[in-house]
Formats: sequence, C-alpha cells, structure tokens
Amino acid sequence: MTGNVMNRIGIVVLILIFGWSAWTVLSRNSTLLGGDQEIVVRIGHWQLESGLRDAFDALAKRYSEMHPGVTIKQEAVPGRVYQTWMRTGLAGGQEPDLMVTGQARDEVLARHFLPLTRELAEPNPYNKGTDLEGVPWRETFVDGLSNSLGVQTLQEYYSVPMAVLTIRLYVNSGLWKKFLGERPLPRDFDDLISACEDITRKSRELGQDVTPIASSRFTAEMLFSPLFKSQTQKFTVQLNRLDNLTPPRSAVASAFLPGMASLDDPAIRDGLQIVREISQFMQPGFLQLEREDAILAFAQQRAVMLPTGAWDFLSIKSQSPFPIEIVRIPWPSASHPRYGKNILGPPSEAGSGSATSFCLSAASRHPEVALDFLRFMTSQPGNEIFAQTSKWLPSVAGAKPSETTKEFMPEIEGATDGFAIAPIMFGGGEITRIYAQNIHHLVDPDGSVEAFVEALRPSFAKAVQRDVQRQIDDQTVAVRRLEGPIAARRILPEDGTRRLSAAVQSQNAQEAFSAWLNSQNASIKP
Repeated sequence: MTGNVMNRIGIVVLILIFGWSAWTVLSRNSTLLGGDQEIVVRIGHWQLESGLRDAFDALAKRYSEMHPGVTIKQEAVPGRVYQTWMRTGLAGGQEPDLMVTGQARDEVLARHFLPLTRELAEPNPYNKGTDLEGVPWRETFVDGLSNSLGVQTLQEYYSVPMAVLTIRLYVNSGLWKKFLGERPLPRDFDDLISACEDITRKSRELGQDVTPIASSRFTAEMLFSPLFKSQTQKFTVQLNRLDNLTPPRSAVASAFLPGMASLDDPAIRDGLQIVREISQFMQPGFLQLEREDAILAFAQQRAVMLPTGAWDFLSIKSQSPFPIEIVRIPWPSASHPRYGKNILGPPSEAGSGSATSFCLSAASRHPEVALDFLRFMTSQPGNEIFAQTSKWLPSVAGAKPSETTKEFMPEIEGATDGFAIAPIMFGGGEITRIYAQNIHHLVDPDGSVEAFVEALRPSFAKAVQRDVQRQIDDQTVAVRRLEGPIAARRILPEDGTRRLSAAVQSQNAQEAFSAWLNSQNASIKP
C-alpha cells in the first residue's frame, strides 16, 4: 500500500515538474515571437568590469523608451568560461542575438554570424541631427573598422566595436610624493627605471613592503608588450617586404620563418632584456596572480604604479581612496645607450585596437531589431551614453568621453609599432604556449635572457611551423569562401565593380602569401 502511495506521489511530482518546464519554455518563447508579444533581444559579453553592465542597462533602457514593446537583456558571462559558453550556444542554436566573440575564426564567422557590409555602407539613422548625419555607418568609427572581424580575409565586415583601447600607467600620487618627493612623473624608460630603483631603496629604508609596480599575468603584459615592441620597430620595417608598414601582430609566427627573424637577432635579444629589466620591479610570484590581485595591491597602497587600460578605471577608482595620476607608458629615449638604437619613436595609437565588438547572430529571432539596437549603440548619441556611463573610450567619432578618462584618449601621431614574440596569456597557438611556459626563466631574479632563449630553443622551430601551418589553413579556407561572393558579384551589377575588384585582389594576395608561407614553412628543420 505504502509503495503504491509513493509511486502515485512520484507520478504527481513528475507531472508537476513537466508542467512547470513546459510553461517555462512556452512563456520564454512567447516573448520572442513578436507581433503583439514583447520582443526580446539578447546581448552576450564577458565585460564584468565596474560600469560596463550599467552602461548596457542605460542603453537598453533608452532604446526601450524609444521602441515600446522591445526589451534588451544582457547576459554577462565571466571571461574564464565565456568561450565554452559561446561554443555551447552556437552549437545548440541558443546564442544571443548580439554577441562579443573575441578573435573568432573565419569559419565560425561565416557559419554563425551575418555580414554587416551592406548595412555599414548606409548612414546610421540614429546619427540624425549630429555631424555624422548622412555619413556611411562604417566611416563613423574612429578606426574606420580596420579591426572588424572578417574584413581582411572574407572581405566582409562582421563586427562593430563599442570602445577603443589604450594602455596607461596609473600612479598613486600620495605614495609617489612619499618616496620621490616632487620628482616629475616618468616621461621615458630611464625615468621609470630610476623611479623604481629609488622606490625600492626608500621602502627598504622605511621598513615598508611597497612594490614599485603592481603586477599579474594580465597587467605585466601591459608593460611587457609595448616595451618589447619598442625594440622591434626598426626591425619590423626591415622584415616588411611589402613596404606596407604592417607589423606581424596576430600572425607573428611568420616573422620567424627562415630568412626572417630569429631568437638570436639583436633586436629580439634587446626586447627580451628590456622585459627582464622592468620585471624586476614587480612583486615576487606575479606570474601566478590574476588581474584582480594587481588591482587590489594597488588599491591597498602596496604598490606605487599599475599598468592597465581605461577599462579598469572605475574598478580601480572605486577601490582606491587616494588621488591617481595617469601617464602614457614611458618609452625608451633615442639616446638610450642600449635601447635607443632600435626605436623609431613612440607609436601612434590610432590603430591601437577596439573593444567589445558585437556580431549579429545568424540564428537571431529578430535580426532586424537586433541590428537596429546595434546601430543605436554605435551611434554618436548611443556611444556617448556608453562612454559616459562606463568610463571607457568611445569608438564613434565625436562621441564625448568622460572627463575622468580623457588621459586615455589615443595619441594619433606617432611611428609604426613593432612586434612581440608572444603574450603571456592572450591568444593561442604553440608559440604563445611555450612562451608562457618558459617566461619564468626570463623574469625570475636568478633568470636571464640566455636562460630563457635556451629553454625556448628546442621547441621554437616546431612551434613556428605549427602556427604558420594554422595560418596557411585559415587563409586557404578564407580564399575558398571568397570564391562564392566573387562569382556572385560578377553577375550582380548592383554590387558594382569596386567590391568585385577588392575581393579578387584580396584573394590573389592571400593565395600568393600562402604560397610563400608554404615554401618557407617546408624548409624549417625543427
């Protein structure tokens, strides 16, 4: 008898659970149907910094006021699990309507997202009444969308950014004066090293555990990368056989093909040495620390300086009850006895990079509404709401940044940038992996440039070969994907000859470069 009662209770519970699940699914779907129902547009990103979610909420609220019946919901996912979450959503067709993808590969873009090229050629209607009225949407961005996903390989624009990125040095004004008096903030690398040496000496004299530079795997890269690149500026020009002043950034492996750069080149050794020199003024064990640890050390006044970007400004400011000054990363002077011979000068930040770039999902239930919201976010008025609330730098020309972050605005004038071997933690590929695994040989107090190079050397050639092969494979896929659009444009007069010519030229250039990469890669002897 008891068993029958338990079975009946179990059946009732299952029915209730099924009913609740069905109601949840149906109610969710009903909000996505349109018509008389509420339209919901979902946006996905990993930006959990202070102010970012508030900025998207402000944009969503304003858009919903302008378009009653439309609700914008943001899904902010921690960066550590974002890529897994994104891949799962793409595989199951459950991705948000608008999504930040990071450096998505071409096949992912072409399969899961919609090109925006045609729409970007038209004016953004939300710029009406501004100085951008009537200007093609593509031309309203400060970087001209040169970093848009897909534009270099697929000849299509797949993403538009919300912000631009620059790196600066945060300085605790109180601690600076305590240790260095009225000394001016560092203007070049010599000033920075001198200040770090004096802070280290003075903190020992006072018996205080204060580090010159708060660091972590993330924030260390904010110094390592630009300083290393300062030593490869002239070298980049020498390696640039097409004379287009384009440094081998994302495809850095091709810079180490036979006949190009090597780990023994003086510029590469100087780049490693300058990284080692600055690393000695960071707290012990920084390679095991996260970005939040470095920010906390700075906020607790256990460090005088912190290198990072405008994206951390609100987080740092909210935790730091002391005045902060902002300076550009101190560059080596041309008169420096070792490092000066390699540089052309502080680089232009005009192409420093974009951030929070959204793509439009091919599985969007409301692509027209999602596209319209994307236009609003990247209009001059919308982007200004974003910048003023988040304290990030606007990506749209004429959008006013927050007064508190004007020091982060990019310096347009400057020289071409150099290249670094690899980052500690960003990106992928074999070179990045072995670089991160062995960098302790470079930055440890008892390490050296020679120890690092010798640790890297046994696996470096094979890593270059694998990364270049991946580059070749990506370009082969990109070339094949161009064949369809090229064939279509030959018979679709409305596309015009300009886009057809651009696509053909891009395909020819990529085929020629891939052929050269193949020939050079085959000659590597690991």
